[in-house]
Amino acid sequence: MNIPNHVAIILDGNGRWAKKRMMPRQYGHAKGAQVVEQICEDAWNMGIQYLTVYAFSTENWNRPDDEVAALMKLLKNYLKDCIKRANSNNMRVRVIGERSRLEPEIVEKIEELEECSKNNTGITFIIALNYGARDEIVRGIRKISRECAEGKIAPEDITEDMFEGLDLVIECATAEVVAANIVTALKHCDFMPFSMTAFRDDELREKARETSLTHGTRVYLPHGAILGLDGIFDGRSELTEVSVVTTKNPKALGRTDTEYTVLYEGSTREATKLYPRNVNVHAALALAGIGFDKTHSKIVADPSVNTNTHEIHIVGKGIDFTIRVSSFSEGGVSGKYVPLSACGSLDRVLGGAGFQFV
Repeated sequence: MNIPNHVAIILDGNGRWAKKRMMPRQYGHAKGAQVVEQICEDAWNMGIQYLTVYAFSTENWNRPDDEVAALMKLLKNYLKDCIKRANSNNMRVRVIGERSRLEPEIVEKIEELEECSKNNTGITFIIALNYGARDEIVRGIRKISRECAEGKIAPEDITEDMFEGLDLVIECATAEVVAANIVTALKHCDFMPFSMTAFRDDELREKARETSLTHGTRVYLPHGAILGLDGIFDGRSELTEVSVVTTKNPKALGRTDTEYTVLYEGSTREATKLYPRNVNVHAALALAGIGFDKTHSKIVADPSVNTNTHEIHIVGKGIDFTIRVSSFSEGGVSGKYVPLSACGSLDRVLGGAGFQFV
């Protein structure tokens, strides 16, 4: 079994998750921090040696002052708790990013955490704070330049082995963020986006495919763990009709409808534009099957239901069947199963380059 050695997760969506539940954004960030604890444990149990989470980027300073203040307060508490947790779980913790803008108390906690956990032999947990790729490259060049000037290393001794590489990036963000990062990431490592709607862009999809084939990397699409996308992909030439009906309580859609309402019916391509946060499964099926224009989508708001449901109807040569998947609204249909799908995809690395439906 080929388990990645170093996995990075770009955290995103905690604030939107809380807002959707009519809670303050800070509540979502606190919940997200709790999830990270479980991710560390699961990653180590799966055999992953290094886990990096991008927790606070240089761009995050542009958020509202009260939200930044709340994040810094959460960070202080998290670092304090992490010292005890790191030692009890034999976890080594490192923090990367520019520290000069962080409060002295936070920098002190970071240094204490790194020092007290440096001899632990379990998973290495790397937290990226005040981190930007360009800033990190500049700092790296400056550091190597100083070491060359001091005679510690010779220019010809600088190799790729001096830089820690990633094996897999998991992107928990929106379609726009996926589109901005996927091609660059695929030049260096495998990539797993949770948002499928970015792939309605035919040019992006082909560019990602070409890049993955050129560099021998893979794109993992995790929704297959609940819908059998690998089977749909294998039989795509035989399919003639794929339709998806998503039914949710209006609150889960951010609406206040008081009666059964069909919000959209038509091609999946248009559905991904109008409802990008609610049609990930539609987009995954379109990508695996007969395409975004031929796949049919229907989105329904129904105040009488307490569950979110996807009903998928697939027709082809000798094929005619329906799949129905439901979950309680607080998790979302894909939201309940995506973490399981992600873990499943790591356990089922299929080999070869290109798009893998796992």
